Amino acid sequence: MKKKILLAIVIIASNILTVKAAFSQTETGQKTKQSENIKVLIITDDNYGSSFVYGDEKTKSIKQQFENFGWNITIAAMKDTVIPCEWSKKTFGAEPIIVARKISEIIHPDEFDAVIILPGRGFSNLINNNDFLNFIKNANQEKIIIAAWCRGVRLLAAADIIRNKNIIGHFDYFDEYKAAGANYINYSFRFEDGKKLFTNTTPPIRDGNIITTIRSLYYRNEMCMLMQKAIEENRLSK
Repeated sequence: MKKKILLAIVIIASNILTVKAAFSQTETGQKTKQSENIKVLIITDDNYGSSFVYGDEKTKSIKQQFENFGWNITIAAMKDTVIPCEWSKKTFGAEPIIVARKISEIIHPDEFDAVIILPGRGFSNLINNNDFLNFIKNANQEKIIIAAWCRGVRLLAAADIIRNKNIIGHFDYFDEYKAAGANYINYSFRFEDGKKLFTNTTPPIRDGNIITTIRSLYYRNEMCMLMQKAIEENRLSK
């Protein structure tokens, strides 16, 4: 009898390990069972950052990581085509992106599991567009995962969805985060030989359905992994 019980325990444990191995590979940034049929809306604008398309052997681009997760991604902007920032163009040869849909054509945010704002410079076409800001507000009310990289966090402030939230974003827009009532996690840096060296920084932050980060080149993997985990958890909770 004891041998049968022990054998049953071993079989159950083996099955659990098999399920974890097959369906939960989040730590390696690979596709998981929960990733199937996940729809993600990617928001971009002129002067988008290189991290979306640039990758190397050590760190894949944001786009590559999303595709490896098995996500169905839709790129949207205010215009049909967006251009890269000058640094991305000169350093990595980044090219204009032809978007799949205009933001004005997307009425219901709940057709997506997440809305992700890519790295970029200033988001001049989005920051004062009421249709876009209302779209972000509606996505937040629906408890959809909303993520923003670096300067893109200012769009969350403009949409007034980060009040009392722990966030981090590019320091240039510190006043905008504070005015929006966010709990801003500060960081510091110094310049040495013309280069910016970070002396106090933090990995990506998740507070509820809001995820923010800085340093899209440095924290790219961590941000993508955190988004994957948040999206899958959010889907399971519904």
